[in-house]
Amino acid sequence: MEKRNYRASAMSGSQYISEPSRNGEKERSPNQEMLPLTARVNSRDCLEIGGCDVQELVLQFGSPLYILDEETLRTACRQYREALKRYYPGKASAIYASKAWNCLAVCAIAASEGLGIDVASGGELYTAIKAGVSGENLYFHGNNKSRAELDFAVKTGCTIMVDNWLELETLAEMVASCDSPIEIVVRLTPGIECHTHEYIRTGHLDSKFGFDPNQLDRVFASISKQSGLECIGLQDDE
Repeated sequence: MEKRNYRASAMSGSQYISEPSRNGEKERSPNQEMLPLTARVNSRDCLEIGGCDVQELVLQFGSPLYILDEETLRTACRQYREALKRYYPGKASAIYASKAWNCLAVCAIAASEGLGIDVASGGELYTAIKAGVSGENLYFHGNNKSRAELDFAVKTGCTIMVDNWLELETLAEMVASCDSPIEIVVRLTPGIECHTHEYIRTGHLDSKFGFDPNQLDRVFASISKQSGLECIGLQDDE
């Protein structure tokens, strides 16, 4: 039986580095790996990611340093997209939540892999647009959108997740100056009590996110009076 120096392995962290996939083997999932898919120990006994020596990166850019491996990101995007196509019979899209990391490169990579982009502020929306993401692949979230942000969102042609009455009323005022309908998704809170910390709960009835389900008849009655608002779906928080 092969003997391993577990103490040395634990000290180095090398036990977290997986062997690359071989021909015929199932592609590794980034969600099941501690380190990026390209992580390896090079001939200098240093961690290498994406062919770059991490020590050299730190010397060049300083520390702390965030390193994103493009191969790992692209693999994750592709696996989500293909899993939806394989296992979900209806129309579906994988969407990258850009609050995880909203920058030009990440938005461009996610979009090039066929994912939509979820944004939650005017700044995030601007970044995605500058990265070349088309409005039809953008989804604007957030429970406190300013009028200026809503105006910008309408001009980009993105889908707007309507979170409250103020947003709905503001958009209703904007439709008169729009050449095409504004696509919206109505966000509701399902009244679910999640057993987690009160600061991160979003699904309970008195949540600041989304409409109360008991208000939906009024919400849809209001939307139906606005020919310039096109509701394409619902979002519920759990």
